[in-house]
Amino acid sequence: MFGRSPSFAVLFDMDGTLIDSEPYWLASEQALAKEHNGTWTHEDGLSVVGMSLDESSKLFKDKANIDLEPQEIVTRLTSDVQSQLQKIIPWRPGARELLFDSRNTT
Repeated sequence: MFGRSPSFAVLFDMDGTLIDSEPYWLASEQALAKEHNGTWTHEDGLSVVGMSLDESSKLFKDKANIDLEPQEIVTRLTSDVQSQLQKIIPWRPGARELLFDSRNTT
């Protein structure tokens, strides 16, 4: 029953599990607020960690006092974070080695 069968896993949320992109999100939020003459502090960013993008974008809009719709905020932030991830992926300790370990292939 517990022999040498292949292991499989599905990860629906890799942030915090495989990578740590929170610094990218925090920087992107601050930059977007500044671009629109709004204010968004590091503490504001930490307060929305773990929320859905829909929820956090509404709070961001209100708190930063910017004139963008929530979906536009999500699009802008997501695009900026993806751009940063294309340059450097901030792997969590051991995550990259686990994913690319040749013994984990079938």
